[in-house]
Amino acid sequence: MDIRRVETMDVTPDDILSFMQRQRRLAYVQRCNQLGRINEYSVAEHSYFCAFYGMILCDIVRNTEKIKINVEEVLRRTILHDQEESITGDILYPMHNEFPDFAKALDEVRNAVVDKQSFAGLPTQLQGMYRKIWKEAKDNTPEGIMVSVIDKFEILMFAVQEISMGNQTFKPIFIEALRILRLNPGFNIISDLIRSVELNF
Repeated sequence: MDIRRVETMDVTPDDILSFMQRQRRLAYVQRCNQLGRINEYSVAEHSYFCAFYGMILCDIVRNTEKIKINVEEVLRRTILHDQEESITGDILYPMHNEFPDFAKALDEVRNAVVDKQSFAGLPTQLQGMYRKIWKEAKDNTPEGIMVSVIDKFEILMFAVQEISMGNQTFKPIFIEALRILRLNPGFNIISDLIRSVELNF
């Protein structure tokens, strides 16, 4: 890295370290925290598997469905799509799905957190770039559709794991994730995977 570029940053290395330390909270923010779980399930784990599945599925889609999709963009979006939860924590899906007024207020809070806090400590240019990625994570581009689908597919995979180990409390999450994915699978491979899950579980 060019030392002159580091010297012209508008933040210090301590600022960047503070940002990095704050992101480690995602390893302790538990998803589906209203349910008993056999395995821990953090936001960091969710984001990792979203990125991992996204990489694989993008390569499959490009090779079999001949759809142009930017893998790096999908990786960036999946890594950042729940980043605000290092500050807000995980808000349970039924809360923002069943209560429209709460969902609207929650969107305002999330946007404010991302605009003012989430990327604090990073150079201004990076803050702007990452805010844009976060806001557009699930847009109508092939990349956004992939992130939206993967977000639900990953929780389906966690539910499959829990149910396979005997935890039937995850059955409603399994059913709801399947329902959502059936409505908007986005890609042929997702439809094929859903059928396989239905046949095997």
